[in-house]
Amino acid sequence: MELTPKEKGNLTELQCLVAFAEQGLKVSIPYGENCRYDFILDIKGTLLKIQCKTSSLKEEGVYKFQTSSSRANTKGMTRISYEKEDVDYFCTFINEKCYLIPFDETASREKVLRFVPPKNNLHVYPLPRIAPEQICLLMLNFSNRNCIRCNF
Repeated sequence: MELTPKEKGNLTELQCLVAFAEQGLKVSIPYGENCRYDFILDIKGTLLKIQCKTSSLKEEGVYKFQTSSSRANTKGMTRISYEKEDVDYFCTFINEKCYLIPFDETASREKVLRFVPPKNNLHVYPLPRIAPEQICLLMLNFSNRNCIRCNF
């Protein structure tokens, strides 16, 4: 049985929560579904609004996720982009690793994470290739709990 989009989103959120809990980090989940973020991550007293997104494989070594939400109404589906005041970081779970991507490093509709060089060797995305120093990431085996880029 294939999961529904809602179930896939719930699973991604749960995987991210588990990754943070395994690192001994504190998370707070808002009551109800009225927030534009999924949870608050407390890193050394700094509270960050986190929105989890399910990534899909676009091609070998390249993943993408939507940086907008969708809602159904009587007129169909509506896409709503996130604003800076809504979210501090997007969070996704790829190949057993939890990735935090700063809001400022995303586009209004989708974010592409490239872990391999482009086939044509041209840099077609804002970040041509993800390297540890290029993205804020928290991995399951990241023992010192500090981001190597922003020192969180």
